[in-house]
Amino acid sequence: MKYLFLSFLLMIIINTIEAQQMQKIEDFGTNQGELDMYFYQPNGSDNEELPLLVVLHGCGQNAKEYAKYSGWNVLANQSKFRVIYPQQKLENQQYGCFNWYNKEDVTKGSGEVQSITEMVDFIKKNYPTSKVYINGLSAGGVMANAMIHNYPELFDAGCIIAGIPFTDGVGMAKALELMQKSTINWTQDVLTSTQKPDMMIIHGNRDKVVNVSNAEQLLLQFFHFYQLDPMRMELHSSSKKINDQYTVQVSKYQSENLLIQKVIMDGLDHGLPMDHLPNNESYKYYLQTGYNSTLEIGKFFGLVEVEE
Repeated sequence: MKYLFLSFLLMIIINTIEAQQMQKIEDFGTNQGELDMYFYQPNGSDNEELPLLVVLHGCGQNAKEYAKYSGWNVLANQSKFRVIYPQQKLENQQYGCFNWYNKEDVTKGSGEVQSITEMVDFIKKNYPTSKVYINGLSAGGVMANAMIHNYPELFDAGCIIAGIPFTDGVGMAKALELMQKSTINWTQDVLTSTQKPDMMIIHGNRDKVVNVSNAEQLLLQFFHFYQLDPMRMELHSSSKKINDQYTVQVSKYQSENLLIQKVIMDGLDHGLPMDHLPNNESYKYYLQTGYNSTLEIGKFFGLVEVEE
């Protein structure tokens, strides 16, 4: 038990140090959405061609905190990829949520989605970049979905954690309703780009903030958006018991060049499921579960080698 505690303590110290090493970039573009930009560069990799990951925090969170508890920067340093953390300002949204329910912030070429696009373009212009990925939690997950729908050609894969389908801006009142009821009001757009980013969906079946039914609606939205017939895709299902409290149910829909994966975690409430939080305890929207979502997303994106 002593060594387990020390390993958790060491991990959080490393995560804290890596989070503090992030750079705030001020002049990355017109920044119509008035977001902050934080950037993490792995040690000694200025001139290397590396993948780029965009990480979007949830409500009540910020870039440095999310980097600290998620461990993305530690993994980036180990596996060599760069990370952008867009951050909401409290002046824009009193709870620090990305404004995924405001039409002007989720419309291509406007607001917050335009700011995030400029961040990606800024890094690609200044650093050799191979592939680009995006993931987010809750409000950040919905904004990640908005980015995939508006700029599919920009990304190779995405992950939405505890999010809802892209709705093209429905206003706050309707947004709260959709989070709980998941009525089918999602955007019926179809993809015009030839690039179809692989997608991963993670949701807990005990989520009290965003109903788990949204995970199925997300899956249906991507089938529609990509113009896919799930009956023509290979389906691989599996179940893994993490511990006495949590079980992971995975459904993988695969075609020749595309993978859509839905992960339902039995027992999980609303938040980021992790396995290395300090003192083995959960914090608000960072949940100690024994399932390292950061590592699993990294594997899905191909940022981390998968052990056979």
